[in-house]
Order: sequence, then C-alpha cells, then structure tokens
Amino acid sequence: AILVLSGAALLIASERPLHALIDPISLFIVLMPILVVMVFCALTKSEHWAYTLLALGVPLGLLGSMTGVVGMVSNISDPNEIYPATAIMFLTILYGGIVSAVGYFALPSETVNEGSLPKPLMVICLLSFLASMIMAAEFSSGLAAFYSPLALSLFLVSFGWTTLIKRKIGFHELAETSLFSSILTMVFGIILWVNAGIRESSDVSVALNGLIYGLGIYICLYIMSLSYCEFGKINVSRANWHWMEITAFLIFLLFAPETIREVAIDQLSYEPSLDAIFSG
Repeated sequence: AILVLSGAALLIASERPLHALIDPISLFIVLMPILVVMVFCALTKSEHWAYTLLALGVPLGLLGSMTGVVGMVSNISDPNEIYPATAIMFLTILYGGIVSAVGYFALPSETVNEGSLPKPLMVICLLSFLASMIMAAEFSSGLAAFYSPLALSLFLVSFGWTTLIKRKIGFHELAETSLFSSILTMVFGIILWVNAGIRESSDVSVALNGLIYGLGIYICLYIMSLSYCEFGKINVSRANWHWMEITAFLIFLLFAPETIREVAIDQLSYEPSLDAIFSG
C-alpha cells in the first residue's frame, strides 16, 4: 500500500497531462471481449480469471493496434497527423499489456484443474469478440480495407498444408500455424511494398492484414480451447511473446520515429538559414 500510494503521489506531482492515455474506444476494444470471457469462465469455473487476462490481453491489444494502423495507412494524407494517430494506436497495446501483466502476477502458485466452458457460452464469447473487432474495423477505415486476397490465400495454403501432413491436430498446432502464416504473409507484403518503391499502400496492407488475420484466428482458437479441452491447450505465454516480436518489427519498420540525432541535425541546418535571412 505504501508503494502504491507513493507511486500515485509521484505521478500527480509530475504534473504530466494524462488525458492522452485515455481513449474510450481503445478501452472498449480491449476490455469488452476479455470481460465477457473472464466472467463466463469465473461463473462456470472453467478457467482461472488470471489465465484469461494473461492469454487475451496482449493479443487483443496488438490486434486493436494493427486495426488502427490499417485505418492510418488508408486515410491519413497529412504527415503532421501521423504522430498523434500513432500515439492512439499504441494505446491498445498499452491497455492489453497491462491486462496481461495483471493476469501474470495474479497467477495461482499451484496448478488449478479447471473444467470446460459450456459451448453456448463459448459461442457468446466468440460473437462478442468478433462484434468488437468488426466495430473497430468499421470505425477505423471500413471493412473493405481489411480484405486482402493474397493474405487469405497464404493462410488457406498454410492451414491446408498443416492439416495434410500433421497426424494429430490440436489447438497448439493450429495456433502455431496461425503465427507462421502471419510471419509468412508479413514477409510477402514487405517484399512487395519495398519492390514497389514504398509508395503503394495496397502492398503494405498485405502485411498488416496478414497479422490481423493471424491474431484474430489465434484469439478464436484460445476461446474455443476453453470448451474443447480434449484438443489440448495453447501455451499462451510463449505465443504472446512471439506475437509481440513480429508486431513490434512491423510497427517500427513502418513508423520508425526520428532519432535525437536527426532532430539535432535538422535544427543545425535550419538555424543558419534564419541568420542569413535576418542579416539580409
């Protein structure tokens, strides 16, 4: 309690504006599906609430962020709008990361043998997740911006190949396939984007939509695994780490910020021109 109160006091004393950290739409996108799954799991004792937070926080935060990136690529024409839009984009990652961190530190010290989520409730959880994502996509740039035939074809080939060569298919194998499909699609999209001279937004949308498809499939697989326990569990800690890695790579490839060195160079090149103007 002393540490919490001390941290809150220092936060207030810093006098930093915190309104930029609050966005109702981002909160709704991340928290609504998680709360639905967590409440149903708690009522039916099918999963510990901490595991639910750990499993869904990071993927939902990354998915909301990528949805915002697609809207940014589709709509923003003024370069000055990119930084504020990027700040909003990162809010879902912040919210999702906090949710997963709360779940991680609240994990029970002993393994808890839980039951299975009733299938009607699982369907409600899936529908609530899909509804929130459709709303976010429509609000961002419209559903048409999230249709990529190339990304869909790569996912179909990957999942078809997995089911063809794997003797045993469970949620873990499907989650791994979803991750691999996202990586494959992202590499394809980046190659096309760079080859086109980094001018064609439809090429980078292949990489973005591939990541969105993979995250969406992964979240659906986790929710389904709560009801179909006979098909195994997903290692959510490992999966979250890999999803963060590939998302961070794509984000910083597209939105690499100016370094302090670049800002200083711009200032030095700008100051002499002002002196020349005033001396003239």
